Amino acid sequence: MNKRKLKIKLMPEFVRNLEKIHEYIFFELFAPNAADKILEKVDKEIARLENSPFIHAKIENVNDLILEYRKIIVKNYIVLYTINEDKSEVYVTHIFYSKSNYRTKL
Repeated sequence: MNKRKLKIKLMPEFVRNLEKIHEYIFFELFAPNAADKILEKVDKEIARLENSPFIHAKIENVNDLILEYRKIIVKNYIVLYTINEDKSEVYVTHIFYSKSNYRTKL
């Protein structure tokens, strides 16, 4: 693959779950600074995908999925994404608490 930047697309499920995580940390744990830092770290890692989408590990094939997922570990969370080289796009699809059995939710 050449060195052009890829376009990042945040899928609705990812956005909803990231918002829920932020709200939980902010309001339930009463940790607004920690909630904001999680958002910053996730945003930073996702931005890196524009230039280096293959830097993160593939997850093992789960449930006979057609798509190849890669994962980013950010603190206590796992962000999943796929790459469409033909369209030069990265789709950020999910975010899960790292202790959850996220593979069963795909």
